[in-house]
Amino acid sequence: MSDLLLRAPSASNVAARVRVRAATTAHRVSLDVDSSIDAVTAAAIQSLWRTVGQPGTGARVSVGRSDIANSSVVAAFEARAWADLVLSSFARETNLLIPSTRFLIVGTGDVADALAAAIIRFGGRIQLTADEPVGLWDIAVRHAAPSHRIIESPFIPADVDVVIATGVGHRKLTPDAVAAGDRPLLVVNAGTHATVHPDTFTAARTLRGLGHFEGPRPIFVVPPVETDALHHTAAEIRAAYAVLLVTVGAQRADIALAEALQP
Repeated sequence: MSDLLLRAPSASNVAARVRVRAATTAHRVSLDVDSSIDAVTAAAIQSLWRTVGQPGTGARVSVGRSDIANSSVVAAFEARAWADLVLSSFARETNLLIPSTRFLIVGTGDVADALAAAIIRFGGRIQLTADEPVGLWDIAVRHAAPSHRIIESPFIPADVDVVIATGVGHRKLTPDAVAAGDRPLLVVNAGTHATVHPDTFTAARTLRGLGHFEGPRPIFVVPPVETDALHHTAAEIRAAYAVLLVTVGAQRADIALAEALQP
């Protein structure tokens, strides 16, 4: 599933390009990693910073999680990386083939957009639904996908095989959201926080590692992806942005990172 990710050079090539770009000004600043940054990303930042020429002892600049979150390039990479992780987990846990599966993506935002692009690329069939009409329309037009706004329940059709909840732009998934049917329904949590609420279902048993819940049709919940997996996947890109942020400045850091990510 690695083809789902942004096509970009290897982490070592990105680091090499960032070192060249940052070396001319690194001697003027000293980089501090704020405690708000996760340990994996912090280690990657410190490792890259040590290789940038001879970093100076000038003005101390602190980089925190919110600084990295401001990067549109990092956000786009992370959305596609997260989509890759979610779909890889889905394939591993269910053994279902994407081309023969009907997906309903619930919600809006970068992750919903990345999931739609990835599933279509692999031949899957998608529908879209959300509370938020503008974001829903934007994704639907971009991918020429059928869509409907969530107005009332049920909003999960009986002909859908898999529901992927993004956690953005939609209400909680509860049994009354599911139209009655005989086919099993798989629910995938693609949110970085709890967006599927299994406590609203009545647990019956676990089957092949999937939570089985009672509802209008058999419902199985795929175990969520741990957010630590995203930290490991995106750490090098976050580190590259952090180093560029303190060396070339906030106005040019995203441009420099986008250039470094070119194949």
